Amino acid sequence: MKAAALLMFLTLFAGCQSAKGRQSSQLEHLAAAMTGTFSSAAQASVNPTYFPVQLVMHPIWTDRKDGHWLYVEQALETALDRPYRQRVYHVRTSGAGFASEVYELPGDLARFVGAFRDPAVFAGMGPDDLTPRAGCTIELECADGRTYQGATVGTGCESTRQGASYVTSVVEIRDNQVRSWDRGFDADGNQVWGAIEGPYIFDRR
Repeated sequence: MKAAALLMFLTLFAGCQSAKGRQSSQLEHLAAAMTGTFSSAAQASVNPTYFPVQLVMHPIWTDRKDGHWLYVEQALETALDRPYRQRVYHVRTSGAGFASEVYELPGDLARFVGAFRDPAVFAGMGPDDLTPRAGCTIELECADGRTYQGATVGTGCESTRQGASYVTSVVEIRDNQVRSWDRGFDADGNQVWGAIEGPYIFDRR
């Protein structure tokens, strides 16, 4: 009886270890899929309601052991020196899935423009210097071993842009493509900014 119980425990333990190892491997794959330079130019060329946008995500603080930290920069391709969004994402495991936490950078954002070319800009800084955007975390799941899908939860990601009260984000990440649908809503739930037809499609360059 004791031998049977021990065998069951060892089997369950091995299964947990396997699941944990699989999740760790998927986290590495997710971070690699997010890293790089992406463009929505192809989508914009066939649908003028979308703008050609460059999205860059680059690793920073690579010696940390608490997941992956990425500097994120988005800009119109006609104004790459004037990005309209600069953030830091913290990509980590969360329960049986993953989370991409969103942080704001400190001080004058101009000093971070193009920092993906020189991550040394972030030397001497750390997560404690960032401001977390509460309610803006994207919860992700691995859909088929190669694709990750997720979204913000609820209406807690605050926004004041163009009369918005909150923003929602829906994301799908593949090896060579990121689909991102950010939309702002007013207090009554009416969409006031963001794409109408569906997500921006960013292809890896």
